[in-house]
Amino acid sequence: MFQNKEQTQAAVSLLEKARYSVLEREDKPTTSKPGAPFITSTLQQAASTRLGFGVKKTMMMAQRLYEAGYITYMRTDSTNLSQDAVNMVRGYISDNFGKKYLPESPNQYASKENSQEAHEAIRPSDVNVMAESLKDMEADAQKLYQLIWRQFVACQMTPAKYDSTTLPGVTVGAGDFRLKARGRILRFDGWTKVMPALRKGDEDRILPAVDKGDALTLVELTPAQHFTKPPARFSEASLVKELEKRGIGRPSTYASIISTIQDRGYVRVENRRFYAEKMGEIVTDRLEENFRELMNYDFTAQMENSLDQVANHEAEWKAVLDHFFSDFTQQFWHR
Repeated sequence: MFQNKEQTQAAVSLLEKARYSVLEREDKPTTSKPGAPFITSTLQQAASTRLGFGVKKTMMMAQRLYEAGYITYMRTDSTNLSQDAVNMVRGYISDNFGKKYLPESPNQYASKENSQEAHEAIRPSDVNVMAESLKDMEADAQKLYQLIWRQFVACQMTPAKYDSTTLPGVTVGAGDFRLKARGRILRFDGWTKVMPALRKGDEDRILPAVDKGDALTLVELTPAQHFTKPPARFSEASLVKELEKRGIGRPSTYASIISTIQDRGYVRVENRRFYAEKMGEIVTDRLEENFRELMNYDFTAQMENSLDQVANHEAEWKAVLDHFFSDFTQQFWHR
């Protein structure tokens, strides 16, 4: 990384004249395990990135699939699967893909802390029902079903196996410079047989068969200018992920949160990214000035936990409300 054009041009000049040779290469087998079956938040994120669906549309399609009996309940924070579901999908994998795609024992996934776990993970009611057979469902609902089906089947399959050239990878000497290269080749597809790569970075990055001491010839040298970038604006998917990370909201409220901030004119969406509107900025400023405690992320997360305790009969609802109301009234009347 060079700070200016002059430094870059000087380095390019040296690299054009340098002799290249492989100083080191390290290859080793690696594996990639499947992800957990969908919960509400991960379904919303996957539907956004893979299908381009908004949170509201995802939940509407999921609701229709659920009401038609094709999937389990779609508002859940649990990655647990019933024993019947595990037996069903393991039988399907064995019959359709063979024993090498079936782990010796079922894959287990831990739910997040404070998960209510009132329902199991989102999955097809019958793994033998394919998306194309849902003739009574619209095309987008079929696409969402296929995504749920793929994740469900993949989560109980064996890991994908690679031959990876990882750090230090291939180290090439060029004068005083040290150049690095990494790559991997898929040797066994495992769970990726049903859930293909989403990004180019997830696919094979094949390196040439070079060994330590081999001389190399420079084919092309391309200097490029890069700029530091601020954090990306939230999309619906990334906002749901951040809400889940901070403990704000629950599976039943993510979609309504996304809808409410738009319906009230607090934000607008351009190119699938959120931009704050003046109304949202004014409301936020006034609330932070007068009710700073209520605007604290930790307060919201703690309130969610208190409500969970009430739902689980671990706390009295009157005590929770009394504690909140006494603090709130003091703040309110002292404004």
